[in-house]
Amino acid sequence: MLTGPELIIGLVGAVGADFDLVTTFLTDSLAAVDYQAKPPIRLATLLRELPEYRSLPDPAGPLDVYIDKLMTAGDEFRERTSRKDAMAILGIGEIIQQRTEAQVPRGGIIQRRAYILRSLKHPDEAETLRQVYGRSFFLIAAYAPHNARRNNLARGIAQSRNEYPVERFYSAAEVPLKGGSVAQ
Repeated sequence: MLTGPELIIGLVGAVGADFDLVTTFLTDSLAAVDYQAKPPIRLATLLRELPEYRSLPDPAGPLDVYIDKLMTAGDEFRERTSRKDAMAILGIGEIIQQRTEAQVPRGGIIQRRAYILRSLKHPDEAETLRQVYGRSFFLIAAYAPHNARRNNLARGIAQSRNEYPVERFYSAAEVPLKGGSVAQ
């Protein structure tokens, strides 16, 4: 069996960037060098494990509602904990949980495993991950121009609602791109 360090990859990017494409590319690239990447850890969805956030919407529902509720919950959680890195702490906890499930001794790692954390929203999150994981932490930015992000969001909203044409949702897609609430 090949040995090698664990890798922790934090993805950062604006809402509407194609994180699925980036994640697929990373997973395939890591597999080509004998690294196993587990499904990405979606930081915002980890909130559902906390009692006060169990009612967050399902990702299979309307995308605009899902984005709005998770963005609001993440902001609220950071404020309630008085930690701008609170979501990264949840991600660290999930990595520890995955190691425990794999029966890795406390403080041990899983050789040639990559964890993809999706998506960091505050600089303190990256800094905490860098402090915890050192040289095993990599920060990758997913970029897309404004129009591409708007189109991605509008397409996702239309598909999630099974309502077309996509252009009908351009105005709804613009709201989170400008930092506002999506739900109308």
